[in-house]
Amino acid sequence: MSTASKIFPNLMWVEKYRPVKLEQVIDQKDIVNGLRNLIKNPHEIPHLLFAGPAGVGKTTTAICIARGLL
Repeated sequence: MSTASKIFPNLMWVEKYRPVKLEQVIDQKDIVNGLRNLIKNPHEIPHLLFAGPAGVGKTTTAICIARGLL
């Protein structure tokens, strides 16, 4: 049982198992590698626009980038 399961037993499944780091995002190796390179130089990050249908990981990826920068 994960730590989140113990602390928040009634947490929604999608929140409980949401990736926290870019390394945990699956099936997007090229995109994750590109984003990792952007994070290496935080002063040179351009404005980012995430597009795609619902449920593909736009918000999760943005949260992972924010955690990586902060």
